[in-house]
Amino acid sequence: MTLFIVQIVSAQGNLPGGFEHIIEVGQYSDWGRGYLTITDDNVVRVYEEGKLKGLYNLTYFPIKNEKGKVKELYKGDLVLEVNGESAKGWTKEQFYRKVDNCKDVITFKVRTKFDDGIKDRIVSIQPKNELDDDLKPFGNDFTLKDVKGITPEQERKSKLVKGTLFDERTDNDYDFFTCTKYDYLITSNNPLLDKDILNKIGCADMKQDDESPDLLFTIARDADESISSTYIPPTSRTVNVGSKTRTQYNYITKQNDYITTQKNKTIYEGGYTHETKTMDLFLEIAALDVKRINDKTITYPPIVWQATVKRHVSDAAKDFETSKNFMAWATWMNFPPYDRRVIVEKTIYAPLGVICDSNDPKIIVAVESGSRAEKAGLRPGDKLLKAESMHDIWKKDIKKGANKNGWKALDEWYARYDLNIEIKRGSEKKKLVLDQMKLELSRVYWIGAK
Repeated sequence: MTLFIVQIVSAQGNLPGGFEHIIEVGQYSDWGRGYLTITDDNVVRVYEEGKLKGLYNLTYFPIKNEKGKVKELYKGDLVLEVNGESAKGWTKEQFYRKVDNCKDVITFKVRTKFDDGIKDRIVSIQPKNELDDDLKPFGNDFTLKDVKGITPEQERKSKLVKGTLFDERTDNDYDFFTCTKYDYLITSNNPLLDKDILNKIGCADMKQDDESPDLLFTIARDADESISSTYIPPTSRTVNVGSKTRTQYNYITKQNDYITTQKNKTIYEGGYTHETKTMDLFLEIAALDVKRINDKTITYPPIVWQATVKRHVSDAAKDFETSKNFMAWATWMNFPPYDRRVIVEKTIYAPLGVICDSNDPKIIVAVESGSRAEKAGLRPGDKLLKAESMHDIWKKDIKKGANKNGWKALDEWYARYDLNIEIKRGSEKKKLVLDQMKLELSRVYWIGAK
């Protein structure tokens, strides 16, 4: 199985969380043409034991409007204006020069695609100078450096079973942002099955409308079955299954002789007919631009998106169901450009939170507020005597690192482990435990920006 991996390019900026820009934008030819799209709002979801603990805007916080309500920026929003200035035709560089240099409140006019239609909104944000207090102990590593995210499209392709071919194509000159309504065109002799299949397609932010749809989905499917019979002629073979030794009296020598005889067995095979069931499955779903269907100047179907799946099953089981394959394939077909969304996850471990003496890294000069070190009871002046990991695999490495580089080694290399330590405070020796501190993060961003 092959996984197609997308590498996140980590930012090296001075903003909170290590981000380079207050928000990230991209340019798409098939989404909001002429305007920049918000591709990453620098929001992380924090989980604790699998449960959502909170959401954090790392580089800004939203401002209440005149009605006292908070409006958020969303990934996929089109940026129409920045501080009252039209952003139509802006490049990404123009946007970042305008936004990243702003220290005061920034007001955006954005166009958002909701389930019930497209709306223009006013959203104001205040850039942040530092991380939230709850996040400060974990350093500045929230860009999720070196984390590998997998798009839904890539995950789908990685799960293709043997004999399955998938192909998806999109008209990059069509603006999918303007599509809010869709309908189906079913012409087969099994409309209920086709309707069930089409209902599995992911059409987020769009509503079905049979009166004035923007897009019309069509379906084509086929399942060819063939059964071949092969006669297996009868054959026989003799195999040795062991030997047996017995005694027999010899009247000439007047002694017992030992006689060994071989035991053989004849195996009969074949003499029957073997049937092989072969299946060739085909499913194609396409989206047509309704506005151009009746355009007589067009000599080809106005297809703006098309997904095709083929599968060859060489020896299908007797209970093989074609409809289940069609249903599963339809769930893969998240209507574009929603497959741009990538969910990345990472666990961030808090560093130790100590500043060492430049001449002796085993001596603490300062302890950061809220850090692991402070929670363990460490103080300035404490000298590290010994450190041991609670995990056997790292015991030797941690002990060696602590002896050589003191707190610096523990802070940089072993922040993610629980440690037993021994320190010297004045003339007294103390044993302490450095408990692990971690955050389970999830962040969503868009790829494919041009």
